[in-house]
Amino acid sequence: MESSPMREGCAERFRTVDRRLSEGEGRMDAHDKLISDNAKTIAVLDTRLVGVIEGLEKNNKVMIGLITTLIAQLVGFFVYAVKIGAFH
Repeated sequence: MESSPMREGCAERFRTVDRRLSEGEGRMDAHDKLISDNAKTIAVLDTRLVGVIEGLEKNNKVMIGLITTLIAQLVGFFVYAVKIGAFH
């Protein structure tokens, strides 16, 4: 049994490797959970962002309508003012 010290050395190395693999798997599982949680958060934020963008698009349409109405009213006022000679 001259290989007994060698076997003990190998066994110790295998235990060390197994321990490191277990630690690595634990870290990978933790990172997997974090990635999964981040993916869920991103999905929720994407949904909220779509809602905000749709709201802004509606607001833009309303603002364009209001500005168009305001410009039309100003043009109408100046045409009326020129007709009645308000600037003479």
